[in-house]
Amino acid sequence: MKKYFLLPLFVLCFAHVINAQFVLTSQGFTNDNDPQKDFLVYDFEGKSQNELYTKVLSFVTSTYRSPQDVISKVENEMVTINGIQPKKIGNGFFTWDLNYTVTIRIKDDKIRIDAPSFKCEFIDDRGRTNYLTLSESNAGLGADVKTRIFKKDGSVAKDFAKEQLEIFFNSLISELTKFINNKENDEW
Repeated sequence: MKKYFLLPLFVLCFAHVINAQFVLTSQGFTNDNDPQKDFLVYDFEGKSQNELYTKVLSFVTSTYRSPQDVISKVENEMVTINGIQPKKIGNGFFTWDLNYTVTIRIKDDKIRIDAPSFKCEFIDDRGRTNYLTLSESNAGLGADVKTRIFKKDGSVAKDFAKEQLEIFFNSLISELTKFINNKENDEW
């Protein structure tokens, strides 16, 4: 009887962790389970604040070539990743570099990941900076080119950008949570 009771409880808890993702809207990233929130919370029962902080730092160190250049931190409380992914967002004609910031707040038994902020840009063959923005567009007029991901009514104008940004950030977060849960990282 206990097995039948514990299995659904385990599935519900595990599904919550798996399903917690960011979705990109015209206002920025929001929690797909609660669009009023611009953050995700992941539970790691039994892990102290110091242990989680160390795991997050270890993840950044193992993921980035030059971790000291992408990280800022508040000891045992917060880690901020300031990353650059060259030629990350593209539609087959243009490819934008992705500059981003992800902040991870840490407490006993949990981490909070604030909605990522990002800037997508590239320099075209005429020397103009091309930006991929949430909702601002200038139809290619002016010194810089601004292409919007969302139309004024909030509907998606550039599906490829929305999808690629969501995949990038949700994959990064998924890798972080797997790293924290992976005991093999501790035993060598």
